[in-house]
Amino acid sequence: MTERREKDRRNADPTAERMLGTSGAQADPTREGTSGLEPSPTTPDGGSPQSPPEEGMLCCAMACGPIFENSFWSELDDATLRTSSFSVCRNSECFEATLTDAVPPPRGPGSGIIKQFVDSSEREQSHAPLIELLIWEREAPGAPRHMILSYLPWASNDWRDGDVYELTMKDGEGTVVFHRQTTVTYTISQVCCQTCGHAGFDGGT
Repeated sequence: MTERREKDRRNADPTAERMLGTSGAQADPTREGTSGLEPSPTTPDGGSPQSPPEEGMLCCAMACGPIFENSFWSELDDATLRTSSFSVCRNSECFEATLTDAVPPPRGPGSGIIKQFVDSSEREQSHAPLIELLIWEREAPGAPRHMILSYLPWASNDWRDGDVYELTMKDGEGTVVFHRQTTVTYTISQVCCQTCGHAGFDGGT
């Protein structure tokens, strides 16, 4: 008789079987989708399986590129270029680098060298921007050098329409041999989880 009553009780309450299967464990109402009544899944060795990486996490690992770029050509010979200095200013913040070691070895067209304006360890400490000057090898002997300046702030959202960029190169005697200044507006794009801005030189002086 007792056995039949137990069977009737289970038929009347469909959750009873699952609750009995938990060996008296308390239900956890916070477990979404299970009502707290089902045991946690385990791996064959008794551990908890790792969740697969979410697509959003992989997407958010992507970062914005430089917010400003300027491409130009330099007529300076190698000896003069090695004694030159280059400064980059955005609004009132300026950084300068000497180009002593920035002339690419003669490896032919398509080769180049990147000059960084701020040491990586200093960037970590001061949250300085990443400023790089890419200097390409000459396409032919005596031809001008192609140079590309890029600017990436420490914070991806550190940019505002109206930012003013000023690029200046001086030779070893302090004479200005290249100068450009421009006020920019940014083209906005979405890179996964981030709103990115990008501007190029657009007709300043």
